Amino acid sequence: MVYNAHTILKDYHSYDDIMSTPLRDIIDDIEYFTPKLKEITRRQEADRLRAEFSGKANMVKPGGRRYE
Repeated sequence: MVYNAHTILKDYHSYDDIMSTPLRDIIDDIEYFTPKLKEITRRQEADRLRAEFSGKANMVKPGGRRYE
C-alpha cells in the first residue's frame, strides 16, 4: 500500500476534524509525516525489487492472500 497525504490524514483524523482544522495545521501535519511516507515508500520499493530479483514478482494473491 502506498501512503499519501489523504491516507495519513484519514488514519489520524476524522473528516469532521479535518474540515474544522485550520489549513495551516493540516499542512504542518503533512510536512511532519512526509519523511515517514518517503521511508515507507523506499522500503516498499526495496521489497518489491528484492522479490523481483528472487523470482517472486507477485507475492500477494488477489483478495489480499499471500502465496505460500
